[in-house]
Amino acid sequence: MSWDASDPPGSPTAETSFTGLPRDMIDAALDLSDKRRTWVRYVYADAIQELIDRLDRGEAVEWMASRPGTGRKPYHVRIDVALMDRLRETCRKHSVRKSILVLVALREHLNRNGYDFKP
Repeated sequence: MSWDASDPPGSPTAETSFTGLPRDMIDAALDLSDKRRTWVRYVYADAIQELIDRLDRGEAVEWMASRPGTGRKPYHVRIDVALMDRLRETCRKHSVRKSILVLVALREHLNRNGYDFKP
């Protein structure tokens, strides 16, 4: 990475972690952030925001089932506090775990950006 990858100033952020994210999906998010020359947390934020917006519009989402044996080690990421609040509220509203919402959001976001992750 040839650009300054230090955390940018801006909105307050909160750290959260997700389990069940396959390593190749994490690597693809890192790759996309490098291509965009931005911080990986923005890839996650874009993915989460897009899915929440779709859910708020009433669009149907195909939720993935938990994937036993994947992502045993939590993956940590910082996201904007306001988005974290929306993420928690959306999970409650749709009775879905945070890791599943992020897994679906990231898969769909990466697929829209030229990657190929099957449900």
